[in-house]
Amino acid sequence: MAGLAARYAAAAAALVVFLFPLYWLVVTALKTPEDMLAYPPVWWPETVHFGNVASLLGGPDGRAVVNSIVVAAGSTILAVAIGAAGAYAAVRAGLAGRIFAAWAFASRLVPPVIAAVPFFLVLSDIGWLDSTVALVLLYAAFNAPFVLWMVLSYLRDVPIALQEAALVAGHTHDEMLLQVAWPMLRGGILATAAFTFLLAWNELAFALVLTGDNAATLPAQLARLDHGPELWPRVAALSVIGLLPALIAAALMHRRLARTLSFGFVRD
Repeated sequence: MAGLAARYAAAAAALVVFLFPLYWLVVTALKTPEDMLAYPPVWWPETVHFGNVASLLGGPDGRAVVNSIVVAAGSTILAVAIGAAGAYAAVRAGLAGRIFAAWAFASRLVPPVIAAVPFFLVLSDIGWLDSTVALVLLYAAFNAPFVLWMVLSYLRDVPIALQEAALVAGHTHDEMLLQVAWPMLRGGILATAAFTFLLAWNELAFALVLTGDNAATLPAQLARLDHGPELWPRVAALSVIGLLPALIAAALMHRRLARTLSFGFVRD
């Protein structure tokens, strides 16, 4: 009994240590600048100030949040569509497909900061600087190889004989993909999409170099803010918004992981 109590106490202490930064971030977002500079520190403000969060509904901060949602969601849909199709083609192509997949993944190893300046020059020439459309296309292009490689690992677990048996049984190719392959790949593709969304949501190099006031995303907006003490509550409010997709994606991926391990046969 004493050992069990000690383990629970250690787990509770670890939970407090890991959750305290998140608690402090939320509390900071609800403080006034005076509370921020108070000594001793204000652990919880006497008057909760929602002005920092309300400011996100309009102005440059709100626009940055909306831009991040649009860019991350749009690029994720495009990257998953391209990457999943490429992965299926690579599996069916045998050795040539494996070589193509390795080449595609190698291109993902190029740091975005190296390509930011050439893309800046190209987009400047065609008039696409400070555009969410340009960010969607660039993020999708850089994340599609990641999707391809991830989906490829799931596709290898789908027996080719099972797909061919469905075709022999009279199913069309589209029916085979929807009725045979998709149930086995669903969990893996959804988990990959969540990871891809987080990659796009957190991308800074392209957003910082290629956007201005119109298409700035949340990471770029945070990087451009003057981080003086009087702006800490505003920065904390933006940071809380930036953390939400990661927390939601972690919860979704935790649920989908069991389905992925069972190849999608577990139904609601």
